[in-house]
Amino acid sequence: MNRIKELRQKNNLTLKQLGKKMNMLDSTLSQYENSKRNPKKEVWQKLADFFGVSVSYLQGITYYTEDDIFKIIQHAYIYEYKGTKGKIQVHDQSSHNSAVVDMSTSISNSLVKSSVNQFMLVKSILYYLNNKKTGAKPVKKIITNDDAINLNFWKNTFSFVLENPSIKLLLKSEKHSNSDLDIKGIISSAINDEISQEIQNYVVKHSSQEFFEGITDFITAKQITDKQDEHDLANASILTMLDVLNKLNQIQDSDQKSK
Repeated sequence: MNRIKELRQKNNLTLKQLGKKMNMLDSTLSQYENSKRNPKKEVWQKLADFFGVSVSYLQGITYYTEDDIFKIIQHAYIYEYKGTKGKIQVHDQSSHNSAVVDMSTSISNSLVKSSVNQFMLVKSILYYLNNKKTGAKPVKKIITNDDAINLNFWKNTFSFVLENPSIKLLLKSEKHSNSDLDIKGIISSAINDEISQEIQNYVVKHSSQEFFEGITDFITAKQITDKQDEHDLANASILTMLDVLNKLNQIQDSDQKSK
């Protein structure tokens, strides 16, 4: 729905008053307001100029904002999904409310949440490697409940996504012009691109062997203890599933021999 009526009323104008100012019939303006008739391009521009807004705004078109991007990441992360006889039960960790959503929403949110977890794990390893000489310990950074519900946390931690070319294009897109899965797929890819770049930067400066040594230290410190952590590492950039499994097997074999 366009915003002609909204702006007319905001300016305390009747249809007749606006029609007189625009040199249009009030019946024509009424049809425009109710989308029964579509104004020509020059009419849109004339009305937009009168109200002091853009044509797209007057037409009711809205675009994604930077805040929208961070809210999408936040929303995807704070929900946990549990299958219940074909339905998805959503648990909001911040408010403890539940609701049923469709499977596509579950998939799209999982994409983003997985990328967020990968990013946090890899950043933890890199921080440790870059600071262990000064006493840093292999500790996995955890997103607390307070972090999760704080939009500024997402803005500060994931500000890099705004520099991604695909996100820049998304910010120029009309809302609802892409599916939920497409949008979250773009955001997930942007986070994955950053993970890839972070690891590659470290490996170029140091070596892949040092990065794997960092993984070893995290496993030894029991900071990588479950299948999800292994999965996150396996999906992180230059690492492959085979690389991770081989490293895990080597460590496990070493642990068994030591026993």
